[in-house]
Amino acid sequence: RISFGRRARLLLAVVVLRLVHAAAAADTRDAYDAVLRVASMGAPLWWETFHRRNGVRPGQAWFAPIAERVLRHVLHATYRDRCPPRGAIVFGCGASRTVRRLAASRVFRRVVGVDASPTVIATMRKTATSRRERYVVADALRPKTNFTAADLVVDEGLLDILDAQDRGPYVERVAGTARNAEGTFVVIGYAGTPALLVNRSTVAACLLADGRLVGFDSLVRTAPVDPQALCSPHGRGAYVLDFGAAPARLVGV
Repeated sequence: RISFGRRARLLLAVVVLRLVHAAAAADTRDAYDAVLRVASMGAPLWWETFHRRNGVRPGQAWFAPIAERVLRHVLHATYRDRCPPRGAIVFGCGASRTVRRLAASRVFRRVVGVDASPTVIATMRKTATSRRERYVVADALRPKTNFTAADLVVDEGLLDILDAQDRGPYVERVAGTARNAEGTFVVIGYAGTPALLVNRSTVAACLLADGRLVGFDSLVRTAPVDPQALCSPHGRGAYVLDFGAAPARLVGV
């Protein structure tokens, strides 16, 4: 039998250990908060710190409703009659289910989710449900990050958080991945100026909240409100850039 004195000492040790752990956790949270205050939201460090501080919950995504509607439309309109050989890439995938939904559609042989946070990528790899899913830690701004061609390229909120000087080079690099395959580039969650996007493809369109896919030129001529508001998250829309040889398959104007 354990004596009363020994029990008291064990209990005290447990209490002290828990207090030490709580203090260490508080110090860690304070350190994370300091990084989040000073780092740029467009930097990989910000997102890695964010995910370490708050944890990763697969399926949690800011633009999930928009992404689901956009991808459902694009898959039906563009790929219903063919099986793309090069697959799909989702930049800024985070913990969203976009990669998983694209893989589950069985349209693409492989779907790659790209994010700069090792923590979020490790979690998504563990929870992958299909061999078609692949997750890669990479910074899309770095020249050594090499993605040559994909039939469908999705930006899921990454463009919007980049610093102004990084947006142009990023769009050119990522759009080139779709251009090389005569594919489609979908930009979700971008609230900035449309000019950054609409002059880079064969056809630029906007998928509106009501489900209409409207050519951007037509939208500019006829819309009673600023097209930027319709195509951005404020209007719950998204940009769709088509580099294919038959743009009419995608854009109805």
